[in-house]
Amino acid sequence: QDPRSPETLEQVQAAVAQAAQALPPREQPYPAGLLRTLFGLPFSADTTRVNSLLLTREGGEVNLLFHARDLAAWAPPLTLSVVPEAPPGWQIAGGLDFALKPGTGQGANLALTVPPDAWGSALIPLRYQVTLADGTRVQATESLRVGKGAIADWLWIGPFNEKADPPVGVLLPEQQLDVTASYTVADRKLTWQPVTSPTPALSFKDLLAGQDAGTVYVASALRAQRSLRVSFNLAGNASAVVYVNGAPIIWFPRYYRNGAATLQAGDNSVLVMMKGAGPNTNLELTVQPLEPTGPADLYVVPAAELPAVAALRPATGTPIAQGKDLPHSLGLNWKLVYADNFDRRALGSVWLPMGGWDDTADVEWVLREGRLVPSQSFNSLVYPGKLSAPVRVELDVLPGPDRTTTAVAFTPAGKVAPRRLWGAMRGAGYFLALGWHDAAKDVIMRGDEIVVQQEAPRLDPSQWHHVIFQFMGARMMAVADGKVALDWTDKSPLTGLDTISLYQLGDPRYDNVRIYTGA
Repeated sequence: QDPRSPETLEQVQAAVAQAAQALPPREQPYPAGLLRTLFGLPFSADTTRVNSLLLTREGGEVNLLFHARDLAAWAPPLTLSVVPEAPPGWQIAGGLDFALKPGTGQGANLALTVPPDAWGSALIPLRYQVTLADGTRVQATESLRVGKGAIADWLWIGPFNEKADPPVGVLLPEQQLDVTASYTVADRKLTWQPVTSPTPALSFKDLLAGQDAGTVYVASALRAQRSLRVSFNLAGNASAVVYVNGAPIIWFPRYYRNGAATLQAGDNSVLVMMKGAGPNTNLELTVQPLEPTGPADLYVVPAAELPAVAALRPATGTPIAQGKDLPHSLGLNWKLVYADNFDRRALGSVWLPMGGWDDTADVEWVLREGRLVPSQSFNSLVYPGKLSAPVRVELDVLPGPDRTTTAVAFTPAGKVAPRRLWGAMRGAGYFLALGWHDAAKDVIMRGDEIVVQQEAPRLDPSQWHHVIFQFMGARMMAVADGKVALDWTDKSPLTGLDTISLYQLGDPRYDNVRIYTGA
C-alpha cells in the first residue's frame, strides 16, 4: 500500500485523532512539544521587532508575528487557539485562532504594548488549545522569551599593545576601573569613547579600522532597582574576561562563556577585557535575570550617561587633609601628590617591586582584601614618580608577628637597591626605619652608614599604626602613632634624591599610603 495514498493518510489522520482522544486527563496543560510532535504542528513567533524595542528601551506598540506553518499531511484538520499572558506592565490585545488543514499554514500578528524603560528580555506565557472536528481538545503551554538582554551601550578604549610593557605609573582598567582616565601608549593618547551598537553584537570593524590587534576594554553599567541575581552569556569571537563589580565571572576561551552574579541595588559595573581584538572582533554580552522582574527593575545605562556613573570610577571617599595643619607639618604647606588605599584587584604599575639585595631579584607585592602585602622580606616597592624635597609619606601599617621593619627610603632613582642592613652595609640616600631587624631599634641610614640608632618599643603586631616619614632636605623625621620616633639633621645634606620607596622585613600589611611634597 502506498504510504502517501489518500486512503493511507486518512487512516493515519484517524489514528492521530484517536491518540489525542486517548490522552490521559491532567490538571496542568501538556508541554507545547506534545502538540508539535503529535500533530506535526510547527508553530513559532518572530520576535525581531519586540527584541529591538527591548534593546533600545524605547517602548511602544509592536506586532509579534506568530506562525503556524504547514500542518503535517498526516494530521487531522484542527483549530489552534493561542492565548498569551502579558508580562507585568505590558499589554497584549486578545489572542489568535488558526483553522488549519493538512499541508497548510497561517500567520497572524499579536499586538503588544511594551512599556517605556523595559529592557533586556521577558517571558510571555502562551496557552495553546488544539480542537479537532469531533470536539476533542488538547491544551498545552510554554513561555516565549522575547529580547536577548544584550548590552548595547558601552564605553570603549584601546587597543593597548600586548607586546609592550604596561604604561608605568598607571592602573589599567582591570586593576582599577576609571572611565575618566586616559593612557599614553606609543605616543597615542587613549581615552574612553561612547558607542551604542544597533544590534546585540558590538562590531569593532569601524572602531578599530586600520589598527593593529591589541587589548581593548569595554565598560558599561547595569542599573538595578533591587538586589538581583542574574546570569551572563558571552558570545562573539573575542577572547575575553568579564568582570562584574570588579569580580571576574567569565574567562573565555580558557574556561567558559557563562557566569552569574548578584547585582546590588543601584549601578553595577561591567567590564570586558578582550585580548587580540581587531577590526574583525565582535562582542555580544547578554544578561538574564534569574528571578521575576518588572519592566524597569533592570536596564543598561545609556552610553552618553556612562562617564557620570560612580560605579565606573574609583570611590572618592573623604577628602584627604593637606596643608600646614597636618600633624608634625613643621610649618610646611604639604600638598598631596599621590594617595593609594589599594581597594582594587591588582597593584598595577603605579608601584614597582624591587629586590632588596639587588635590583634584579624576582619579588612581588600583592593586594589582599584591600591591603598591600609583600611576598617576601628584604625588598622594596618604588613609587615611580619623580619628587624633590621636602617629601612626606604617611601610611597605616599592621606589623607582622616577628621582627618587623617598616621603613621608607628617599634615594636617587637608580639607587633604590641594593640595600643591606647588617654586616657589609649597603645603601643610598636616606633610609628611615621603625624596628631594626633583630635589634628592635629605630634607625636612620645615610648612604651605607647608620647615623642614628636608638632604643624603641616594637610596634604592636595586634593593631594598626599610623606612621609618618618626612625628608626635608637636611632634616629627617619619623613619627609613630603621633609620637616623634626619629628626628635628625644632616650637616651636609645629600643631593640628587628623587625617588620614594617602601622597604620591609617581616610580614606586615600596609594601607592608606599618602605622598606629599612641601613648600
